[in-house]
Amino acid sequence: MEYLLLLIFIGAISIYVRQLYQRYFADFRKEISELLAKKNAELISIKTPKSEDWINGPFDKEPKIKINVVTVNNEALTQTKYKIIKVKTPKSTATETWWVQISLTYFMSPEFKFLKQNS
Repeated sequence: MEYLLLLIFIGAISIYVRQLYQRYFADFRKEISELLAKKNAELISIKTPKSEDWINGPFDKEPKIKINVVTVNNEALTQTKYKIIKVKTPKSTATETWWVQISLTYFMSPEFKFLKQNS
């Protein structure tokens, strides 16, 4: 019985540490590269958007402070990250700028949404 409780405790701690890593330290370069390879595109560079980047961004800028209340639809358990990537596609010789919205929810895999930057 003690071994079962210990095993459950270690499993819970490992899931929690993985979630903390994804929320605060992961850059998702590997996952983005794999998703782009499926779209026949190549990742050139990746960066986090700054204030001036949001002017031409396809997503609405989120407020710096966001107060969440636990709701039924898990919105409070979801964190959203944004990345700007330079991509080279076989159709064009020049690089294109895309934005990636990464939605992180506890106990779920990250979700990625790709949009091209507005002109």
